[in-house]
Amino acid sequence: MQWPIDFRDLARLPQQLKGAFFLYMQQEGRDLGLKAVDLGQEDGFRLRYLEERLLQLAYWIEQQDPSQQEELRAISEEIDWQFRTWAEAYFLQEGREQLPQALPQSLQSYQQMQRGESCNLRTLIANYLQSDKLPYAHSWQAIDWPKKLKTAGRKFFSALGQEELLFFLDPSMRQLGRRGFILTPKGLYWRQSMSQGRSARFSLQAELQLKKQILYINGQVFDVQAELNLNLYFLFKRLALLS
Repeated sequence: MQWPIDFRDLARLPQQLKGAFFLYMQQEGRDLGLKAVDLGQEDGFRLRYLEERLLQLAYWIEQQDPSQQEELRAISEEIDWQFRTWAEAYFLQEGREQLPQALPQSLQSYQQMQRGESCNLRTLIANYLQSDKLPYAHSWQAIDWPKKLKTAGRKFFSALGQEELLFFLDPSMRQLGRRGFILTPKGLYWRQSMSQGRSARFSLQAELQLKKQILYINGQVFDVQAELNLNLYFLFKRLALLS
């Protein structure tokens, strides 16, 4: 169990969850390269959003039996889901000025999703990445570009023919499919100029960091453009929850 919570102390459970969430937000701030240390603790966010959800999560946990390994795992997954959702809600609202650029407001529609709920992944990706505003957006559906996709399979898309392709963006001038990035339900595949192909599975254990607006995924550099790097940070976390 990664959260510092004593489930025997039910009276203090909401307070413990609040402390754990603030620790999570401190780590989120470090991963995003932000200087603020009190993220999520502003009165407006706490009173308008956080306090009610802490009580709801505490009540749900009280109905579970953490002495059972399977239920303990479910509790951990629910906390992961809620904390990541709350963090995103914070950066969409009170914390939006902390980020180098604002997140798409279309992400508000995913705030009510419940753990285990399904959604249209292509639409979700389009909303997070604002694909209609991306350069070379005409090439994102590689299913319409079989030759490009075949080239990508040789260069960096090792799961060609094994995983469903959801999104493909080639930002190069010649649009040959030799570099760019591909999203599937299971992971991210990418290749940048003069580098080897790289990949990362959507996992809650994946390490994501933004340094000088460059995204690092498990220590691997992903850098297309600053705004897209930031949006992909949040998209990766959402897809890790859904995977």
